[in-house]
Amino acid sequence: MENLIDIENIKEQTFKQFYAEITEKEKNNPNVYSHWISKIDKSKLAMNIGDYQTIHLPEDILELLLTDGNLTEAEENKINTFMLDSLKENTPLPLFMKNGLFSNKFQFDNCIITHHCQFAKKLKQIYYAGMCYGVDFTTEVVLREVIPISTSHYIYDNMPLNLEYRFFVDIDKKEIFDVLDYWHPSIKERLSEKQKISFDFGKKEQGSKFEKYKDRIKEELQNSLKNNTFNLTGIWSIDILVDYYDNFWLIDMAIAKNSWGVHLLSEENQKRIFGH
Repeated sequence: MENLIDIENIKEQTFKQFYAEITEKEKNNPNVYSHWISKIDKSKLAMNIGDYQTIHLPEDILELLLTDGNLTEAEENKINTFMLDSLKENTPLPLFMKNGLFSNKFQFDNCIITHHCQFAKKLKQIYYAGMCYGVDFTTEVVLREVIPISTSHYIYDNMPLNLEYRFFVDIDKKEIFDVLDYWHPSIKERLSEKQKISFDFGKKEQGSKFEKYKDRIKEELQNSLKNNTFNLTGIWSIDILVDYYDNFWLIDMAIAKNSWGVHLLSEENQKRIFGH
């Protein structure tokens, strides 16, 4: 994905200039969580989204999170206090946390908040990982209810191997033209030997469920498209998770050409996405 912000230029700017650049760029980035989720008519969506809230970090808080080195106790307290004060009243724990453009599934423990004292350290790790993977910067933090799941198989750092799908959708034409297993078999090659065993067992257990639910989700997603649920244009990826109770959750969206997995699609569908 092409960066909206040139990381190498950070040192040549004051942080105030850098922060202003981030806030201006994210206004026009359709992949930012608050952009696309605000374009969904929840009353017409034939699946769950769940409770969520977005918090925009002020300049001084973001600077602490992006500065090299560990946070001091005072800095941790400052970030934790800001996050706690910004939460909606009576927000229950646990929460799933990401920023507006990146969920650090490779260190999944950093995505789950079970106590308010964890915001600072875990946000620091999420932003650091995002920089390592070349993800665009954003001031936005997303907090969502934790989806009920049940699995004994994990990869990366305690990432549950859920039943998840990535659908490729032409919203203008109201057409679903491809779908991938979010945990595609090719991912296995990135894993340690121990995790490869867990991956194999997990995929075996999912077995026929994948095809069974794929058709049902596709039907519900198609109904949502027909009902003009998405006030968006172009070709998008839409990620759907199946929970413990066999309910379907829309958990993420992105412009298709910015999404992982496009390289696994047919040449025809890749051309459709990239427009050539």
